[in-house]
Parts: sequence; C-alpha cells; structure tokens
Amino acid sequence: MRTFAVVILALLVIFAPYWLYLPAIFAGIIYFDLFVEGIVLGFFVDLLYGRALYHGFLLGFPFTIASVVLVCVSVFVREKIRLYA
Repeated sequence: MRTFAVVILALLVIFAPYWLYLPAIFAGIIYFDLFVEGIVLGFFVDLLYGRALYHGFLLGFPFTIASVVLVCVSVFVREKIRLYA
C-alpha cells in the first residue's frame, strides 16, 4: 500500500495543482510510519516548482524543510503516544 501511495503522490505532484498534492503529502507523512518518501517528494516539489515561487527563501527548499520537520515531529509523537490502554 505504501508503494502505491508513493506512486499516486508522485503523479499528483506532476499533474495536480498544489492545493491537492500538498495536503496529500502531509497526510501521507502523518499516516505512514517514517515516511521518508515524503521528504523525497517534498524535494521533488521544490525542484520542480520552487525556484520561481520563492527565490532565496530558506535556501530555496522550504517544502523539503517542512517535510523533514513534519517527519521528525511525527516520529517523536508516535514514540510518546501509547496506542494501548
């Protein structure tokens, strides 16, 4: 299922508008355990569309940085939350 999600998200990045693929990538990062593919997809988004939108902002890779932070936070939160009673 994870591979299927990565393929769908990659196609969304290429063909869909940003308001559709950005929440989908964030949802994938939150849903899957250690979704490192979300960081790669964030880097892909920054490479494809980032230079024209935010030239010089956060070293040119704000979505990659946001993906890394979200993955780190989700890993930390998953470790601290007990899913059993």
